[in-house]
Amino acid sequence: MINNKWGKVGRFCLFKSAYKLGEDIVATIDFSCGTVKCCQLSVTLQCEETELKPGADEESLVGGERGENSTGTTTAATTESDRQKSVSRVTNYSKHHEVCLGMLQTQVILPIPLHVTPTFRTDVVEVSWKLHFQFVTTTSPELSNEMMATRPTEADEELEWVAPTDIAIETMIWSLPITIYPTAPLQIPQPCGDYKLHIK
Repeated sequence: MINNKWGKVGRFCLFKSAYKLGEDIVATIDFSCGTVKCCQLSVTLQCEETELKPGADEESLVGGERGENSTGTTTAATTESDRQKSVSRVTNYSKHHEVCLGMLQTQVILPIPLHVTPTFRTDVVEVSWKLHFQFVTTTSPELSNEMMATRPTEADEELEWVAPTDIAIETMIWSLPITIYPTAPLQIPQPCGDYKLHIK
């Protein structure tokens, strides 16, 4: 269930959290159970490369002991220094963007490219994958179901709804980590054509 401080946004269902190169990430979002209107959503497949420092953990431990013996200022300075030592770079790949105002259900399909690097970790670098969500929600009374149901009309069969020009929105950001494994060589497309090898 996806919630914010105003209530329920919807129910998110991801069929699995581990994929292979070349597969499609398929998920569904159900807005029928939500109490907060979602105007639009954006899902991006992101790869995060983090450079790991070998002595960061030891220095963090020493700094923590010093912070306990002296003051809290030393601990805060050590934590900020550890954050600067881990350099991360985020790369965006597949993206799904949809205006979902008035929808009860929708689906998300993100293809995983074959040329990317799967998830791995060494003593020097770590490559991880995640789904980055952005939900644009609103609590405007003009978009509520009660206002639409009680709106006076001349005839029951004639109902024309005009969208408001300005609404108050709030963007909610959420990241979901996933795992990507290598794929079988047979799933990688081979180039076709005639090639000649010249040996000198």
